[in-house]
Amino acid sequence: MTDALQRVLASQRFVASPKMRSFLAYIVEETIAGREADFKAYTFAIDALEKPERFDTQTDPTMRVLAERVRTALVEHYVEDGTDDPIRITVPTSG
Repeated sequence: MTDALQRVLASQRFVASPKMRSFLAYIVEETIAGREADFKAYTFAIDALEKPERFDTQTDPTMRVLAERVRTALVEHYVEDGTDDPIRITVPTSG
């Protein structure tokens, strides 16, 4: 993992939420590995969040809510704690 990711994951906002930590680490690692185009909310929900295989990302807002929570926590982190970070992690919106 990168130093930038480690700093974010160590922040109060992420320490308090294992799901947010897991989501952020997963998408950063997939992006670094060049697999960001292959990232599927469904796969993450099944593998990391242990959702049932019948989980439907179209009708269940779990992944959208989690992504928004991570986006908000990242913004707050960089405003309050990470103002000097040379690398800023973002989670773009889809669509």
